[in-house]
Amino acid sequence: MITIELVEELLALKTDPFLISSLYLNVNEKRFSRKDYKIQLKDLIKKRRQDIKNIDFDEEIKTSLEEDFKKMLHYVDQEFSGRGVRSLVILSSSKKNFWQVYHLPQPVKSRLLISSEPYVRPLIALLDEYKRYCSVVISRDKARIFEVYLGEITEHTEIINQVPGKIRIAGWYGLEERRIERHIEDKVHHHFKEIADATLNLFKKKGFDWLILGGKKENLTSFESHLHTYLRDRIVGRIDLEPDTSLHDALMKTREVALRVEREEEEQLIRRLLNETNSNGLGVIGIEDTLKAIWQGQVNTLILKDDLAVPGSICPTCGYMSTEESECLHDSIPMDFTPDVLEEAIESAIIQNCRIEHITESQELDNVGGIGAILRFKINRTGLNF
Repeated sequence: MITIELVEELLALKTDPFLISSLYLNVNEKRFSRKDYKIQLKDLIKKRRQDIKNIDFDEEIKTSLEEDFKKMLHYVDQEFSGRGVRSLVILSSSKKNFWQVYHLPQPVKSRLLISSEPYVRPLIALLDEYKRYCSVVISRDKARIFEVYLGEITEHTEIINQVPGKIRIAGWYGLEERRIERHIEDKVHHHFKEIADATLNLFKKKGFDWLILGGKKENLTSFESHLHTYLRDRIVGRIDLEPDTSLHDALMKTREVALRVEREEEEQLIRRLLNETNSNGLGVIGIEDTLKAIWQGQVNTLILKDDLAVPGSICPTCGYMSTEESECLHDSIPMDFTPDVLEEAIESAIIQNCRIEHITESQELDNVGGIGAILRFKINRTGLNF
């Protein structure tokens, strides 16, 4: 699982005097066959081998890099199934016995980089885009706390307390029965407080975005009063689930709520984009205006349809991008063709620390070309001024 802690570990990694090979391979089955991305990998390695020949590297460093390449080819050819994965990431430094493989839920630009440190910008962008959910499933005597992130579920805490069930006994005007009931409710109160404290501790450690509660309605109502205000403000759903549920059922139920919440957020974001654009405010729509805004460094949030791919061109000197121009309007030189200019656009947005939002389904966004951006500041929408 990609986490902040993992990225920090990668950034702190030292492999001196050897280098690290960072492979990002777009394996999105909607666009590429297995044969396609295997050929793409071979082409990337061929280019890097040529680069290595032209650089005065120590022989041991060259040997380590060559071992990286061979292991990558073997993994993709023999071990990687590709099912349910859109991007494959491999980080390797063979002479340092470092080898890490990650599967990403979003397509990235295919590349193979060689450096003294791992290339992690796409991982950081992924962390910014995806929400982290916490599911707390309770009863009067049990609780389980789950984290759901990037399609995976992790159980962090299981709490079991000895809470007697409700009883009825004979006694002087029911006084004994009420005394025992108060004792039981006090036990339940402490049980719920323990769950709330464990949830707050997880929030402080992991910083999840949204909270989902599971259990019987009467228990949830009582439990919510024990939660810190920070956590109550993050509640986005309640589900009918008991602590004895399986991990699979917990994941499926959480996903249902997550999909609803994310769809609502997407709709709000698109409405904001269209309102900003229609009022001649901080918004642009359509491929050309969006590419220009990215190139000019004005994009705050890039919004595009999932799996949208558009051929275009990019200037090798200044990075200007277009789907219409073959010559750079800024440098007056021929531009390089690329089968998907949006890969270049996303990469540029990542470098600029833009927020990137992939939209699964939206007719409103389809109607404006499947792409747009909310801006940091307004641009001249009539064209570029050079």
